[in-house]
Parts: sequence; C-alpha cells; structure tokens
Amino acid sequence: MPRLRQFGYRMYQERGNLCSRAKEGTSTLEARLSEYEKGQSDKSGESRDVENDEQSSDGDNIHQIIPTFSTDPATDFNNSSAWLPAINTDLLPAPTNLTSGVEDPSSSLMFQSPNRLPIEALLIPLVCSDLDKLYFDRVHVFAPLLHKVRYFSWSKQVDKPKQKLCLQYAMWTMTACFSSQFQMIRHELYTETRRLLDTLEIESQDTPVVGIEQPQAWLLLSIYEMISDQFKRGLVSAGRAFRLVQLMGLYKVDRQLPAGFQGDWVDKESMRRTFWVAYILDRFTSLVDGLPLSFDEREIGTVLPSPDPHFMNGQPIDMCYLHEVTTAVNTGRSSGALSRVEICPFAESAIMATICGRVLSFRRQFMAEYGGQGLAPGFYQQYQSVNALLVDRLQMLSQQVASSQGQPNPILIFLAITAHMAIFMLCETIESKQLIPGSPEAALASSKQRSLDGAGELGMLITILSQLNHFEVGSA
Repeated sequence: MPRLRQFGYRMYQERGNLCSRAKEGTSTLEARLSEYEKGQSDKSGESRDVENDEQSSDGDNIHQIIPTFSTDPATDFNNSSAWLPAINTDLLPAPTNLTSGVEDPSSSLMFQSPNRLPIEALLIPLVCSDLDKLYFDRVHVFAPLLHKVRYFSWSKQVDKPKQKLCLQYAMWTMTACFSSQFQMIRHELYTETRRLLDTLEIESQDTPVVGIEQPQAWLLLSIYEMISDQFKRGLVSAGRAFRLVQLMGLYKVDRQLPAGFQGDWVDKESMRRTFWVAYILDRFTSLVDGLPLSFDEREIGTVLPSPDPHFMNGQPIDMCYLHEVTTAVNTGRSSGALSRVEICPFAESAIMATICGRVLSFRRQFMAEYGGQGLAPGFYQQYQSVNALLVDRLQMLSQQVASSQGQPNPILIFLAITAHMAIFMLCETIESKQLIPGSPEAALASSKQRSLDGAGELGMLITILSQLNHFEVGSA
C-alpha cells in the first residue's frame, strides 16, 4: 500500500476509534481526566495530554489518544488538535519546488514520492468524463479521428478490448496536454499509454488483423511526443502509425476496402480520417525536419474527409479525390468547378499538406539534379505548376480567414501561415539560382516581391492569433 494511502487509512482508523470511545460514557472519561489533573497539578502552564494504555485481547499494547471536549461543539470541531492524532511528518513526501519555471517531466503529482499512486487510482469516473469532454472540445479540432457517439458507446465498458483501451489512454494523454487541471497526471497517462501499446504489439505480433484503434492511438501518441519536446521519439511513433495505416490499406479505402470490412459509412469515414491525419502528419513533419515522405501521393485512393457535422450525424456526403482538386488548377479550370463539394478545414489541411510535400520534393529534386552547368529539363514548368496551386489555395484561405475574423478558425490561420512558409521556401529555391544563364527574369523578379508581400500578410495573421486563447493556438 502506498505510504500516502496508508497514512490516510491510519487517520481514518484513529478517528473511528476516538468516536467509539467517546460514546462509552462521560463518567469514566471525567474520572480518568480528574486523576490525570491531580497528578499534573504542580505543572501549571504545560499541556495536558491524556494517554490511555489498554491491554488488548491478544496481549499487545495499543497506544490510543483520549480527546478533551468542551461544552461548545464548534470549539471542539475547530480545535483539531483535540481529536486528530499527531501527524508523523516522515510519512509525508517532500514537496516539489512549485516556484520553478522548469517542469520535471518525471513528476506530475504535487508531491514527490517513491511510491506514487497508480494512474488507475486517479482516474475516477468524474475525471474520466472531464477528460473525454475536453478531448472533443480541444483535441478533436486538429485530429478529428473519432465519432463522438460511438466512442461513448464503449468508453465506459470495464472489459473493453485492448485496442480500445490503448486509444482511450492516448486520448486522455493528449487531453491532459491541452488542459490546465490535468497537467499533473500527463506523465503517468503517457507512461501507461506507451506500456499498453508496447504490450499490445507484443501480444498481437502474429495477428494479421489490426483494429483501427491501434494506428489511431499511435498517431495521437506521436503528436503528444512531438509537442512535448520529444520530437525524435514522436517521429518513431509516427512511423509505426504510418506502417499500420499502409498495412491496413487505409490509403485506398474508396478503391479497395480492407478484407472482412462490414461497417457502415461512419466506419468507412473513420478509416478515411485516420489515413488523412497520418498523411498530414507525414507531410508537415517532413517539411520541418527534411525527412523523406512516407506516403506516395500517386497511390492515394481515398477521398477527402467529409465535413465534421456530416461525420458526427452519420449523414453520407460525396467527396472528391485529392488529385481532382490539384489537377483543376493545373488544367486551367478554377477550383470553383468543385463547388459542389464542401471542402472543410480538415480537407484543406490535406490539400495544403500535399502542396508542402510538392514544394519539398521540388526543392530536393532541384538540389540533387543541379550540378552547376544548368537547370534540369522542365524545371520552370514544374515550378509554375506548384506555384499556381499554392497561389490558388492561399487565395481561398485568405478569403476564408477574412470572412471569419469575428470567430477566427485556428486551423485556417495555421494553414494560411503554412502557405506563406511554403512560398518563402519556393522563392528561396528560385532566388538561389538567379545568376544561372537562361533563367526566366519574370519568375526571378516576382519571387522577391512575393516574399515581401507574404511578410506583411504574416503580420496580419499573427495579429489575428492574439484573439485566440492559449489552447486554441496550441491546437493549431
């Protein structure tokens, strides 16, 4: 039994013994107190503690404390020293330095103790309900994987499958990161989530069927690690999720369903959303860290995710493929031709992630093929294709951000900022080779002006960010 729990149990037991002895009658108590006062009459000013040594039935001596009671019940209640036993400070763990600005990742309770309470003891039903609610309020905004009603249909099951238990703990870990009241247990939640996922992999290594909850849990865990200063570990966890997504065939759900699939539209949409979260995470992390892409854009056979209200209400809606959006610009047709399809912020994230992946591939190809003698064939044609798609989506994002300044959408603001970052990267690639003979002067001249314009628009977007609270900015 942990020392803190043992201390509480002893306090409870002592209080129970005191109450039972108080009911034995006041005559015996007054007689014992009178005898004690006579023996201590020559020691005025000293505290009068009464000790009652009684021989127990098994011959052991039990030390008990007899309280003193006044005629005023309120006085007796407030005078805690009269009815509470003395606290042994050796049982209390040493408090942490609460004034330090650096959080100790190995401790998430208020006190340090070699025998901390297990996380199961802290997850009482009220805490679990609060964690679930905060997840859909703050985490679902940028990782819309789960159907709310269907999650609550199994979340409170005692003997839920291990895949679902892993997912639930991963959800709570992410929620604790985006809350103020659960910061102290986030490390315990994270440790338990890792343990559950590692155990699940060991136990199911020969099982060909993988539940959708397993890659979802790894995705949430990888995001948590990346935003908790464990970026490299987060990349490894994301790699596990990417492979599970590929093995399950989630990148081609609308061309070929996984073997044995018997779900409805909501289940199919959950599979789509799991893939797109993995795809977006792959593109953005590769853009930041310069790593190779894990998903091939040409192999995608899954339509873009539907708007969240349709998903939550179970209302099927026709969505388009990613290549239909990207080719609409390159073939000269405006994206307005796809007006019949509602592109939600989640789908916009997938489109912007695709553009960032193309910018990254374009830059890598240019740096690999350029040997100092000239540009690779089709260099500027490829540049114009990526640039046209980037300008088109940035224009649409700017319009959406401007129309929602009353209630700014943090995801749209993040995508607009990302688009400007992609423009800077693209312009930097062009300007670095501006002295090469035969370079189109128009492209070189416009890149510098676009960089200046982008810097001004970035200032406006940062101003809008000041209208959001801490957790809304963090979710973006």
